[in-house]
Amino acid sequence: MERHVIHANKVLLAATFAVLSLVLLSGETWAQGHEGHNHGPSGHNLKEVPLQELNKPGSLQDISIGKSDAKIIIIEYASMTCGHCGRFHRDLLPKLKSKYIDTGLARLIVREFPLEKVALGVSLLPRCVSPGKRYDFVAALFDRQQWWLQRGNVRPKLLVMSKEFGMTKRAFEECLSNELLVERILSGRKRAIEEFGVKSTPTFFINGKPLAGPQSIEEFDEIIEPMLKQ
Repeated sequence: MERHVIHANKVLLAATFAVLSLVLLSGETWAQGHEGHNHGPSGHNLKEVPLQELNKPGSLQDISIGKSDAKIIIIEYASMTCGHCGRFHRDLLPKLKSKYIDTGLARLIVREFPLEKVALGVSLLPRCVSPGKRYDFVAALFDRQQWWLQRGNVRPKLLVMSKEFGMTKRAFEECLSNELLVERILSGRKRAIEEFGVKSTPTFFINGKPLAGPQSIEEFDEIIEPMLKQ
């Protein structure tokens, strides 16, 4: 399974620009379902990873919310077209944010883990706005995922959202063809697979302790509460 995922990463890199051109730039429709790429049984075999390893700087600045010195660091690996990721951000994150992030106890870091071509293209967009707007753009994409990800041409809707965060049409098109940015996102994805064992989305590491595909806030509570008492 792991070899298959790593091979898929190489194929994704090789085909990136042709695919983005066909799917996002030329306006061709996307006829794939997006639920099939979500978390599966393999996600439960994750091992704990030392927080210092997870925190080693990569080639991209982390997108995050919460106090930088919070006791609890929650790292999420997410794919922009993952339905479970969207539901987490819409349904569970508000509770997690209210209980732990807004109170200064936790910080959330969102890292790109694109599982297919459209997710890769969409992952580029928040990276092309100013750092202070990146998390809000990611949050908006997940919040409105069911709207822009409807079957059909996703490009016009993504352009509308990009303009809301200050991008021009030209900047939007240049962003989607940013070769260096694509390579850096896929490099982070490769590292997550090879060093941290990530195979599915959403996958979380809470101070290094893994949690794959959580369905309730209580799953976070079970990990976070004992850590707060230490």
